[in-house]
Amino acid sequence: MRREDEQALAAVARLCGFDRGGVPLASSTYLGLMQVAFGLPRGEVLVSGAKFSSDLFA
Repeated sequence: MRREDEQALAAVARLCGFDRGGVPLASSTYLGLMQVAFGLPRGEVLVSGAKFSSDLFA
């Protein structure tokens, strides 16, 4: 499965115009959102109230 993961990530990188190293693979949406949140500068972020409550913790 590792080869298929790498192929999928490479395809996403090409479609988005990013280097392959800039496209992560996360086991859940929550973990992916946490990584994005860690990269944001301190401040406020607007989110939809219709999202899963666990997504708001990020």
